Amino acid sequence: MMPLVDIGGRRLSVFDSPAQESAGDVVVFESGLGASGAFWRLVERELQGCARLVSYDRAGYGISDAAQGDRGLEALADDLDALLETLHSQRLVLVGHSWGGPIVRLVARRRRARGQDVTGLVLVDPSDEGASMFFGRAFAVSDAMQRALSVPLARTGLLRRLYGTVLKPLTGELLDAVAEASASVTAARASNAELLGVTAGLEGLLAHPEAETDAPVTVISGARSGRSDRRQRAELIRAHQRRAVQARNGRHVLAPHSGHMVPLSEPEVVADEVRRLLA
Repeated sequence: MMPLVDIGGRRLSVFDSPAQESAGDVVVFESGLGASGAFWRLVERELQGCARLVSYDRAGYGISDAAQGDRGLEALADDLDALLETLHSQRLVLVGHSWGGPIVRLVARRRRARGQDVTGLVLVDPSDEGASMFFGRAFAVSDAMQRALSVPLARTGLLRRLYGTVLKPLTGELLDAVAEASASVTAARASNAELLGVTAGLEGLLAHPEAETDAPVTVISGARSGRSDRRQRAELIRAHQRRAVQARNGRHVLAPHSGHMVPLSEPEVVADEVRRLLA
């Protein structure tokens, strides 16, 4: 099902797969910047029936209503927080990929402060404030280029083609669904608005290093790199290792056959960690 869920004046497109076993167990997936919730389908297939599985398109992606104003980390966490309040879970696992990692971490921190701690977090090759690469000139230049090009590329249809190359493990209707939700002009504008807040969001986490949760945290790193990103990949893995050590109950896992796109190249690695948290 793909219902539209009201989160207080705006609607989000939500994929909600019911549990066959433990109905009170809910796993919620948060995608990376620019990615539709359909990005998680391969992981969801691995987990089908073991819990209620929920993924969604953030504001402006797919048929989710666009949002006005700031779309920094706090605003994205607001939307996820509001969606979680509609789910009524007994045990809750949050899974975040890339920029989705900081989003689920912030929401877990908020829930802990309210006495609603999560059952566990799975951070899949997450953006991490412990990696200096996110604060350097190269990232700023890449950020500016992406924001300048994404809307024109969406208008010409080239952005959809680029998504097709990035999302290679997906095929057929699933590939079409992810590309369509992520590569429209509206989605490109939403992605640009989110991108504007990445550095500030990570700086905010760096300034407030308190633990997000007392529950188990798994950090998964893609182990593979090419010549062009070998140094950045090594730095990010080190940051992930520190994140796992700093967590009260942390675990670091390497996905040996993956780069950044672990949910596509090794969905079973992500699924295994979710199962471990629900065991």
